[in-house]
Amino acid sequence: MTAPTAPRATLTGPQLEALVYAANGLTSSQIAHRIGCTAAAVNLRIRYAAYSLGASSRTHAVALALASGLISADEIRPAKR
Repeated sequence: MTAPTAPRATLTGPQLEALVYAANGLTSSQIAHRIGCTAAAVNLRIRYAAYSLGASSRTHAVALALASGLISADEIRPAKR
């Protein structure tokens, strides 16, 4: 008998997009500029994603999204210096 698995969180496309950018180290303002919305809208998307994932912070939400396979490691690119 196998252990039951936790249900996978369902995130919207915009929530996942914001988390991917956050995983790449972008600030809310930088994400907003790239996707054409306000920083407040980005923060809201990340906050809802964090709530759906059971995360306590933005960083925790990214970690949980990576651990659960919602975000692939291939989507994270090294920062350009």
